[in-house]
Amino acid sequence: MKNKRFLAQLLGISIMASTIFSSINVPVLLASTSLSNVTVENNNQVDNESSTLSESKLVISATGGKMETAGDSFQYSYLPVTGDFTATFKVAELKNTSSNSRVYLMVRNGLDATSPHLSAGIKGSSSGSYELRLPDRNSGSLSGAGLNQYIRIEKIGTTYKLYTSSSTDFSSAKAIKTYDTTTKNNTSELGNAAVNVGIAVCDATATIDYFNVVDQSGNTIYNLNNDQGGGEIEATITSVTAPNAITVYQGDTVSLPATVEATYSDGLKAQVSVIWDSVNTSTVGTKTVKGTIANFAAGTSIKVTVLEKTSAATITSVAAPNAVTVYQGDTVSLPATVEATYSDGSKAQVNVTWDSVDTSTAGTKMVKGTIANFATGTSVNVTVLEKAPVVTGSTIYVSPTGSDNGLGTTSSPMSISKAITSIQQGGTIYLTGGTYKLNKQLTIAETNSGTASKMNNLVALNGAEVILDFSAQTYGEPSTNERGIQLDGSYWYIKGITVQGAADNGFFVSGKNNKLELCVARANRDTGIQISRRNSSLSSMKDWPANNLILNCTSYNNSDPATGENADGFAAKLTCGEGNVFDGCIAYNNVDDGWDLYAKTETGPIGSVAIKNCIAFRNGATTDGHFTANSDGNGFKLGGSGIAVPHRIENSIAFENKNHGFTDNSNPGTITLKNCTSINNSLDNGGKSNFDFARDKSKSNNVLINCISFSEGKVASDKYIGKAENCVFYGGGKWYEFTTLASANSTLSDLRGTQITGPTASDFATLTAPAIGTDFHTLWRNSDGSINMGNVFKIASNSTFANRNLGANLSK
Repeated sequence: MKNKRFLAQLLGISIMASTIFSSINVPVLLASTSLSNVTVENNNQVDNESSTLSESKLVISATGGKMETAGDSFQYSYLPVTGDFTATFKVAELKNTSSNSRVYLMVRNGLDATSPHLSAGIKGSSSGSYELRLPDRNSGSLSGAGLNQYIRIEKIGTTYKLYTSSSTDFSSAKAIKTYDTTTKNNTSELGNAAVNVGIAVCDATATIDYFNVVDQSGNTIYNLNNDQGGGEIEATITSVTAPNAITVYQGDTVSLPATVEATYSDGLKAQVSVIWDSVNTSTVGTKTVKGTIANFAAGTSIKVTVLEKTSAATITSVAAPNAVTVYQGDTVSLPATVEATYSDGSKAQVNVTWDSVDTSTAGTKMVKGTIANFATGTSVNVTVLEKAPVVTGSTIYVSPTGSDNGLGTTSSPMSISKAITSIQQGGTIYLTGGTYKLNKQLTIAETNSGTASKMNNLVALNGAEVILDFSAQTYGEPSTNERGIQLDGSYWYIKGITVQGAADNGFFVSGKNNKLELCVARANRDTGIQISRRNSSLSSMKDWPANNLILNCTSYNNSDPATGENADGFAAKLTCGEGNVFDGCIAYNNVDDGWDLYAKTETGPIGSVAIKNCIAFRNGATTDGHFTANSDGNGFKLGGSGIAVPHRIENSIAFENKNHGFTDNSNPGTITLKNCTSINNSLDNGGKSNFDFARDKSKSNNVLINCISFSEGKVASDKYIGKAENCVFYGGGKWYEFTTLASANSTLSDLRGTQITGPTASDFATLTAPAIGTDFHTLWRNSDGSINMGNVFKIASNSTFANRNLGANLSK
């Protein structure tokens, strides 16, 4: 990687600055009033980078570079923009392309390799594409984008929209993609006051002949056609659209439009403010009213016709306003005007003076309104409902039919969403049995927390079957989908609840010291139960979720429609702290992994996770056989990105998974496996292992104690580096064992273990697990919720491997 990575052109002056962190060169900008250039690098070096401007064309070149999850590498010509804006560009020519080539209109918050961004443009040699990191990453095709097509990104508040058009006229263009940067865990990554707007290129030479940025008022911030090497060029107004004529009656007040549409010299259009001359409606006739527009001398005008109110033109009727409903003690807001019909057939809004409304007593009241020159007047019905007292009690009952105004009693249950915000610290919310149809995420706020001695409780009443069904949630962009329950608070105890159909995670735990027991997550559209930070602004591990216990829970049939590679059974990944534990949990038939403890370079190590007394099986496809080419299908995936984290897993079983049973997934830390059984995995093609703990041959240093591997079908050799004791492993048609603690390395013949006559099917009481479709949460649990598999995978009493404390014991 190069040491020189940053070149900024500030008013023709080159300024060099760079900060190196984690092998990523992070440029530091001092100021900018014109296009600046920067090379951003992560793992892919960018060479021969350049940005040249001549004859109203911008040519950006970069050899190498790539846009990827671990971090982006590209050449970037940009300028900082504050507030709302519209940015448009067109690529005239693209050369020296590869599969990694990208030329994007990019909005980026920051200039390091993992900065949040939204980009749209061309990938490869001609395909329309978009990419998103908010911080969730998402990409896809962009219809209508390509060479010599105009591509636009529009920012209004925290919402971004992507458009394409064959010309600079976008008036009939519809947004192809829309993103709200404040939803889910994206906070306002791109909703800040200032962002960088520009053109990014990797592994290509791109010629751009149109690049235009205007602010929310229609002022041109940058126009490539007028750029002579520096400064900001402001377009001028060439014309405005005349507003429609208005007709009023003598003496009426005239309401004129506050803005009109202006067309600028660069072809773009925007609304501009108008200051109108005063209008005299005391005399009849058609009057031309002039309007003044800043920076446009011609201004505008509007025709106002004043009609005579003759004695014949009297009010004959008025439209009755809609009925109003309020609660006791609330203030009533009644319409200030109603529509009147005159005797000549014309209609107009007229003022109403309402009688006072007493809302101290419940009931329906008719409120009269007085109208000038109309003796009949009008009226409106106001219904005053009895207001339920604010419930902040220590015990609240909810039901599928409960309402926000319920008292929280068994006879007047409350809605679950209202109960969550009403419960006192240390109180209990009891959910009566039934299916709760919900279309909005239930969020338990960070401020809504119990204490170590007074936990807040959300539990099924008397063990009733409680199902929270979020199937009505809309599935859109994965980065903005809503979850089922998002637990940002701490010291909560949730028991006996099933969450299904959520557009994202079923349960998402981001607080600390929480306990989920006997909960089920099924058929959600991302991971069933996940532990991760709630907000990307929380960059320190001390602020990440910690000391959470997931006890005797089950997660199955979770599948993400977008890729099929994200929906695991359980996950403590990306951003979780220390002390998180999974105990007695079952993960099966999830489209991706049973457990995922993935860590990535951008956020660094996660806390050590403990998994015990758990089962992962048949992951990599749902019960109806759905999967994608991206579905990993590991039983227990215990790391990622070559980041060392010392996880621990004990007394657990992996069987019949698509790929590995247990895998370090490139985690070079000291992973400890104790009393683990891995049987009949690698069902996809037989090319994966029951145990896979040697991805990093130079750093892996794992500890495997009392573990046993067996397969009836094709499976790859077990892989292990570190120390092993009382273990039986498979390797290339042979079996190896370790009796006492010793160095172990499956890649070295003298450290592979002692060759033995390996186990056979007869060494197990049974290798037949119940069929797909079985309710394992019911079948394989004792009355206290602990797992009991019976004789499945239990070592037979007459086996030579019996009485050696080998493998897991989940049969009692």
